[in-house]
Amino acid sequence: MSILVVEVLSEGIIFGADRNITYTDVNGSTTQGTSRSKVFKWPTERFLFGFVGAATVGGLPMDEWLDSIKDEFANITLAIIKVTSGYKFQTAAYRTDFS
Repeated sequence: MSILVVEVLSEGIIFGADRNITYTDVNGSTTQGTSRSKVFKWPTERFLFGFVGAATVGGLPMDEWLDSIKDEFANITLAIIKVTSGYKFQTAAYRTDFS
């Protein structure tokens, strides 16, 4: 999975992605799932956050997982968002106890 974070400047930016979500089960089989956004204004309106690869994190669709940790990133820099969100993703994605 790759995470893309872009700072939005006054000059603007074009950032796009498809909406096709593919799920991989524990056997490695893939299925085409629902259509969901892959690019968000997150954690604030100043940044765009996009993803490719993993559609779920910690048992949640990516958009719901991002929303669940959004407040932790409200007043920090792009560099900290990059490192901390990556760490949080790795921790949640490879966790085996989801209780």
